[in-house]
Amino acid sequence: MIIFGCLGLTSPPATFISHQYSFYSMTRRVEIPVHTSDVIVELAKAPNSFNHLQNTFALSPSTLSRILKFLRRAKFIEVVIIPSITRDGMRKAYQLTAKGKKIIPYFMKMRDTERKILARAK
Repeated sequence: MIIFGCLGLTSPPATFISHQYSFYSMTRRVEIPVHTSDVIVELAKAPNSFNHLQNTFALSPSTLSRILKFLRRAKFIEVVIIPSITRDGMRKAYQLTAKGKKIIPYFMKMRDTERKILARAK
């Protein structure tokens, strides 16, 4: 698997700057939604709820849902129930799986590359 952000390219194609990163597996092209790297890095710190992730990155519910769906399908995250001080005492949160923890360095590199590209575009 080749992830663009890990290649250290200095001038990526325009398609990488706009809305999605792409990488190729052995059989097909995979689209990675923007801000996925931010969500992965945040989940590396601790399990977080949908609302926490949405407020941290100022994402629309549909964008965050798309990111979480992508990460669940790739088996990078899982849904867990954690105790909370709500009426029913439980809260749904997202946490990284063992597979998700292995990819943290790649997504950190991707996040840093994305920030450099966006800074240059301004």
